[in-house]
Amino acid sequence: MKKNIILIVCIFAFLNILAQNDSDAKQLLDNVSKTMSSYDNVSINFEYVLNNKTEDVRQELNGDVVLQGDKYVVNLFGSTQMYDGSKTYTI
Repeated sequence: MKKNIILIVCIFAFLNILAQNDSDAKQLLDNVSKTMSSYDNVSINFEYVLNNKTEDVRQELNGDVVLQGDKYVVNLFGSTQMYDGSKTYTI
């Protein structure tokens, strides 16, 4: 499962390079969607980087998200946001 997540993240990382043609982009997104929908749940760790050269600000934050169907749990900016399929909760 971990190898598959790494593969999916790599696909998204190179999405801008590979998706220069609209038909290629659609095919790539269809493949990613098909792969993602084949899992019961997905856990992703990520890094959020804000880089504002004008104001000389660089901010790096780590986060994670767990997806299961239409439900999710996101940890970012020191808070947790959960969606149970009908309501969103912030802790």
